[in-house]
Amino acid sequence: MSTLAESVTVSRNDYSNALLLKSQSEQHDNAIKIPVTTNDVIKVTMKRNSDTESASLAIFDEQGQELIIAETKSEVSEESYTYVENDSFVYLCAKVGNVEIFKLEVNSAEATDESQE
Repeated sequence: MSTLAESVTVSRNDYSNALLLKSQSEQHDNAIKIPVTTNDVIKVTMKRNSDTESASLAIFDEQGQELIIAETKSEVSEESYTYVENDSFVYLCAKVGNVEIFKLEVNSAEATDESQE
């Protein structure tokens, strides 16, 4: 894992750095570990690295089960995934190619419910 100095604007938000995830051997060697609870929404602002023709970001649970694969684009995009399992950790890693992550956000279902009341 490393950081890149790269300026992009997404939805009127300016980003000047990205975390570079490279696809490598073991899924947890080059991964971001995130604590999650049931119904948390994981939002990732990302794109594929310019050195990569195609790339995808995978989310795995603690047992190594693949929960989702999101194809990355050449332009920055936002993807989201709702975690429906028990409280635990998930791992985000580049499954194919290299992925640049500009923002990672986990929204708690409890906080979302409270804000809608």
